Amino acid sequence: MNRPELLNAVNWEMHQELERVFVDLDSDKDVRAIVLTGAGRGFCSGGDQKSLDKVAIPSPTRAGRHLIRNILEVEAPVIAAVNGAAVGLGATLALMCDVIFAHSSARFADTHVTAGVVAGDGGAVIWPLLIGAGARQALSDDGRFHLRRKGGGDGDDQRGGDRPRRPRPRDRICRNAGERSARSDCLDKILGQQDHQAIHPPAARHVDCAGNADLCEPRAPRGRRCLRREAQAFRGEVTMTEPTRTSGAQYADVTIPSLLRTRSVERAGEVAFCQKRNGQWLRTTWQDYASLVCRISAAMKAVGLNRGDRVAIMGDVSQEWLLADMATICSGAVTVGIYFTSSPEEVDYYLQDSGARIAFVGCELQLRAFLSGSQATALEKIIIMDPGWSGASPANNVTTLADFIGGVAVDAGAALAEEAATAKASDIATIGYTSGTTGYPKGAILSHTALLAGAHTNITFCPPLATEPQRVVVHLPMSHTVARAQATTKPLITRVVPYFGETTAEFAATIREVKPTFYMAPPRFYQRNAAQILSKVQSGSARLRQNYKHAMRIAKTVLAHRQAGREANPFLDGLFEVCCEKVFRPLLAEVGFDQLTYPYTASAPMPSEVMTLWQLWGLNLKECYGQTEMVGGNLGQMADWSKAGTVGIPVQDPAWETRVLEDGEMIVRGPGLFSGYWNKPAETQSALRNGWLYTGDVVQVQPDGAFKLVDRKKEIINTSGGKSVSPTQIENELRQSPYISEAAVIGEGKKYLTALIEVDATAGLDWARSRDDQVKEYKDLAKSEIVIRLIEGEVAKANIRLARVEQIKSFRILPEELSPDTGVMTPTRKKRRKPLMERYKSLIDTLYDDSEEQLIKDQLSPASKSHEVSP
Repeated sequence: MNRPELLNAVNWEMHQELERVFVDLDSDKDVRAIVLTGAGRGFCSGGDQKSLDKVAIPSPTRAGRHLIRNILEVEAPVIAAVNGAAVGLGATLALMCDVIFAHSSARFADTHVTAGVVAGDGGAVIWPLLIGAGARQALSDDGRFHLRRKGGGDGDDQRGGDRPRRPRPRDRICRNAGERSARSDCLDKILGQQDHQAIHPPAARHVDCAGNADLCEPRAPRGRRCLRREAQAFRGEVTMTEPTRTSGAQYADVTIPSLLRTRSVERAGEVAFCQKRNGQWLRTTWQDYASLVCRISAAMKAVGLNRGDRVAIMGDVSQEWLLADMATICSGAVTVGIYFTSSPEEVDYYLQDSGARIAFVGCELQLRAFLSGSQATALEKIIIMDPGWSGASPANNVTTLADFIGGVAVDAGAALAEEAATAKASDIATIGYTSGTTGYPKGAILSHTALLAGAHTNITFCPPLATEPQRVVVHLPMSHTVARAQATTKPLITRVVPYFGETTAEFAATIREVKPTFYMAPPRFYQRNAAQILSKVQSGSARLRQNYKHAMRIAKTVLAHRQAGREANPFLDGLFEVCCEKVFRPLLAEVGFDQLTYPYTASAPMPSEVMTLWQLWGLNLKECYGQTEMVGGNLGQMADWSKAGTVGIPVQDPAWETRVLEDGEMIVRGPGLFSGYWNKPAETQSALRNGWLYTGDVVQVQPDGAFKLVDRKKEIINTSGGKSVSPTQIENELRQSPYISEAAVIGEGKKYLTALIEVDATAGLDWARSRDDQVKEYKDLAKSEIVIRLIEGEVAKANIRLARVEQIKSFRILPEELSPDTGVMTPTRKKRRKPLMERYKSLIDTLYDDSEEQLIKDQLSPASKSHEVSP
């Protein structure tokens, strides 16, 4: 796309005829002035204008062509006056000029001057864009230009060119020397402690979830937020330091109680986490956090809990889960996390396998799961964490958390100091049960070092976690390794503040409210959110769809430019920022991602098209790889705007090693590895050999050193024709479709491959309801002829990208969504293939013509033998 096309593409915001604006520059300069006007009042200049050509834009519909004719062929310096409300066209013109002056009309409130750019309302969007685009303002010897409002008398110097400069911290918005004076003036305004309300108007401020503006960073255009942070650092209000530990190996002698003790002293009054209750956000400081932990710990010790004993925790995502977890670890005991959706039979397995003595349960539902099993009576205490629970105790060993703690008083500082001196980094801190895709879950034994060194790998992927305040919404089950790291260990070694919503079921609303700045989740969550945004666009107004179409054209050009490794293009970057501000960020706000700066995905392969779509929307999404057995991750995409399709390169930490065996299996060695599987010596010996973790994942190393996941070593399908294929790769190709949320490839011992398809509940239902009156709910999709044809086309698209032996010959749409409740999925959305095949056996049988096999079977059956002719 060339520059004129981009100009026309971005010109969608002008709705009124433009008024004439005149700009007065020093007359000794040979300047060609292009005069722009915006919606609202204009400017009029006085003084000598003989050296300037004034060009009026008579009609916005012809503005793009008019600008091209009058700017692209001009050799003399060009100046633009841009009204702040005319964002699209104004920004486009400004990107082509040598000098830029933007203003908002006096009718806008909270207007302030920054580097010759008066920002209010729409102007607040323009000014970082203009500075970042490479605006040059040195047309006059003193680096100043003059402007008068209509009827305003003598010129008013907007910059104050004689003002002494302050030292200028480095800022990522500043891209060349021509921008420095503009950027410095902006810092001068902030360093001079200009009213915060003027910098961040009320409509654009973000208050933390408890109503406190000091906890969360203000919501503001990203460039201005960066400048504000640097200004605070310059004043000494914020300390920007590198993490004290730069390698996972440095956690070899560090324990979790020692880190909690340090935080409770050094950051006593800072917020440790936030919990929403009854519509209100409750903040807990590090000092209060430590006090609560020590009280629960003391209560557990009072009922006989010893070092090394196991404590089971089953419940919804909440601060109480975190407190029980930390209290267990700070007692020298071992946490056993149980997924809150587990059945009574599964709960029995966890309790029996771990030998837990005490259990915490979230609510009545989890309590029933415990009491319905055979292991509940062996527990010394079952503690209900739900603060609103008021039922009668159904058993002698059942109590509430409040009653369990009672009047226990403890000196938190002394208690943590004692535990820090007693605990060893090699002590078992938790048993993390794997998802159990191929059988009973295995309990991975994780020490203090494993939890901390594993969490530290995230800092290797994303260094700002250690230096910048971050908000993260915890919504995955707390027994999941990712959620445990977000809630328990990351806050101890980074500046991450976890947020817990009312319930897990309301996590989407929590994300929209909190607006996380850091987020890591399996691909399924990104895919569902993408479908929600696309549905919003498709059901939106004609204007929204047109704006989105234009913005996507520009975004594709910018992303291709970035991923090709080319030098920064201020023109393209500026246009893309306009697209983000006017189109993409409002759409991202629909799912709470409009302030998400560090998005990551892990736990399963990310469909390439889903990842690319988020990048086009301005989300710098990256993929990484990890397992429960290594807590964190050994692979991650480091470069911004990484191409989809790989899980990155090995972590840049000499304490970690990654190798690939001849058969393609990846093996890993490092400080975050587990110690073995609880009560499973044979499985431990298979997974851990000479200090190396055999991951079971087959990978391919790309020419650039990035790793591409191929499949699980044990999940290769062998067809009856002797071909070995990877079902995961094929399923990833199928999930590229926005209408397919999950797929299960079938073909073991069969002549060809088939698939069971889960249609995306959001995109699929929206599409079908507008075309088929018979579609009312999800189960109707499997019977809808137009939906079947739709999926048939999506499967055909995937087949084009697959080798012939990998192509899907037939499929069936599942009559229900895949769910952990039916036993076919893990709580982290991984398929349990064997239960899945058993549940849908009758549906699978319809996919294959077994006439040949049946003919052979018939010939060998007793009935056929009775018809044999005697010799």
